[in-house]
Amino acid sequence: MCPKNLIFYIKYKETTMKNSTKKIVALTMGISAGIVGAVSAGTLIGYAVDHSNYKKEKLWIENNIKYLKESNQKLKEKDNKLKEIWKKYENEAWLSSLWNELSLCQTQIDSNEKLIKDLQGIIDQHSSYHLGHHFGNKSYMRTVKHSNEKKIIQNLLPEMVERTKQVINQSEYENIKKSIQDFVVRSNDLLTLKTADEKFVDANSKSELNSLELKIKDYQNTLSKIEEEALSSNTKPNISTEMINKAADFIKSDFHVWNDKIIKKYVKKDGLIKKFMSNIDKIEELSAKIEDANTIASNNSPILNPINAVKKILLSRFDSNNYDVILENGGVLVNRSVIIKDIIKACKTLEQSYGNTKEYINRYVNTFVKTIESTKLFNKSQILDLSSKSLTPIVNALNEFNSFIESSNQISFEKLDEFINKIQFILNAENDLTTSIQYVIKEFLNAYISNVDSI
Repeated sequence: MCPKNLIFYIKYKETTMKNSTKKIVALTMGISAGIVGAVSAGTLIGYAVDHSNYKKEKLWIENNIKYLKESNQKLKEKDNKLKEIWKKYENEAWLSSLWNELSLCQTQIDSNEKLIKDLQGIIDQHSSYHLGHHFGNKSYMRTVKHSNEKKIIQNLLPEMVERTKQVINQSEYENIKKSIQDFVVRSNDLLTLKTADEKFVDANSKSELNSLELKIKDYQNTLSKIEEEALSSNTKPNISTEMINKAADFIKSDFHVWNDKIIKKYVKKDGLIKKFMSNIDKIEELSAKIEDANTIASNNSPILNPINAVKKILLSRFDSNNYDVILENGGVLVNRSVIIKDIIKACKTLEQSYGNTKEYINRYVNTFVKTIESTKLFNKSQILDLSSKSLTPIVNALNEFNSFIESSNQISFEKLDEFINKIQFILNAENDLTTSIQYVIKEFLNAYISNVDSI
């Protein structure tokens, strides 16, 4: 029934209804109209709020995309400026440890571009408004299906905007200065080796250390000049080519004196550490010839115990595969002065083994010599003729060995090959002499037995 006919019908009925009936009809019509009006208004308001949330969220995302794009341009300008300053050193190995600071701009640009792409994809997906099905609707975003969109919009976007602001506003000067300061600290630690024993840090290396010290001062003077100029002009200090050149100068000098002068003879497969490790078996064999077996078995060997202690020290400082020095332990840089101090400690411990070996070898040879001399075995007699044999070679070899051990021209690691060779020579000389004596005695006994048998 159309509204016009409905009104006519109601008016017609009013003429035939009683007063009480009219009141009931009027009340019923009023309630019905109120319900229809309320539903219509609620729906319209809900729709309006949802659509408004969609537009607000979309505009917020679009504004942030615009900000990130504009920021990327600023970051690119900063990045180009830094690269221009550093291009002279782009192929330098030492630069890699600083490049993290220099690559912050490009890293942020790359992150922003990926986020922009993801955000644009979300906007394109919701280019048309659908009631309750968009990024501005909280219920929609809470569903598992759209958790990634929620993460990108609500978490990643604010985080990336904040990080972008930090990178744009940060002072490259302070960041690079802080990174280079780590090198200054390590170089100053290296300078403490100027007072080290010259057998470990020779005069040439100490001269290089003096040069390094001057270069560090040049760098620090450059920093002072930059900061004074900034203070006088009421501006922030800026990174400069001179600053980087001075830093590069002392860092390369640091690497040179450490790698090419101080540590070079110890490392790699032709270094002293590798040589020591490779000769441990030979030392154990020699020990077995001159030490008591029970002493060795009880782990109380005066010769081998220091050797094992040296091995333990070295393996804490040098890689056992390629024998490179270990400069980092558990993410913490190791002071190079500590490495040299441990090398010195290992050398002194090795000297203990040499000294103990000297005692054993002297006791061993002297006992042998006294036995020969007391029996006057080398005196010519009617029974045996060993007059062609002499103790002189073995005695001379022992004296030479003693002088070698007591000399201080080389560090103990450098002595190792000759140490082993001299002991081996003494033991071989003793063995040859013993074999000769046994041969002469055997020949005498054979001849004597033959004579007895012929009687």
